[in-house]
Amino acid sequence: MDSIRALTISDLSAGYSNRPVLRGMHLAPLEPGKVTALVGPNAAGKSTLLRALAGLIPAKGSVRLGDLDLNALSLAKRAQHVAFMPQTLPQNAELSVLEGVIGALKASPLADFDGSGPETRHRAVDALDRLGILDLAMEGIGRLSGGQRQLASLAQAIVRAPDLLLLDEPTSALDLRHQLDVMTIVRELAREGRIVVVVLHDLTLAASWADHLVVLDRGTVVAEGPPEEALSPSILSGVYGVEARVERCSRGRLHIMVDGPAASSEIRHAS
Repeated sequence: MDSIRALTISDLSAGYSNRPVLRGMHLAPLEPGKVTALVGPNAAGKSTLLRALAGLIPAKGSVRLGDLDLNALSLAKRAQHVAFMPQTLPQNAELSVLEGVIGALKASPLADFDGSGPETRHRAVDALDRLGILDLAMEGIGRLSGGQRQLASLAQAIVRAPDLLLLDEPTSALDLRHQLDVMTIVRELAREGRIVVVVLHDLTLAASWADHLVVLDRGTVVAEGPPEEALSPSILSGVYGVEARVERCSRGRLHIMVDGPAASSEIRHAS
């Protein structure tokens, strides 16, 4: 992995066709070794931001990894530094889980590894083993459950040991135990020196595991900072339209408890 470099995002605009989603977004530098969680209601721009950082949709503005201008790179070059995990893999994929991870490794050869030879299979097996799904290696991706597909997708994202790891709702289809396992691995990946940006809908999960929270609403940044600063009853009321409390449990972890709808909240619609 390259030397430690922060991710800086400034004046970022992105969207789809004639529908802009992000407009002139600025974020505080995202540091290696830390997990940043993107939270917010439906249609807030969370997945759009991840896709813009991955180079999967047109974007304007500055996205820099240290001195490296990511927006100036081809997708292949960008993928040497950035890995993106979508919400789910296609259900009709005919590849096996192992083939999918090997394919992800070969798709963007690294500077010190060209994706050929026996090391390719070894790296793929190591990624599956780290996630506890080595027993699924020969299973067809299309035959997996939703949670299993998420883990297989995460294996494809981590196998190249990227500098910047972008995860779109990696725990949404997982039971409580597997959520714990995945978030533990996410923390480990960050501690190895990566920048990890993860979309999470569960606010308590985000507050418990992230070092830095970015609260989005309608394509803009409403708040960011440590969880105890970025989440407050007023933010939750204004963004989510709920009356809620932010309290620490006996172990010191933040918990968000929703008491009911905010007095003057508007019903939000997913788009």
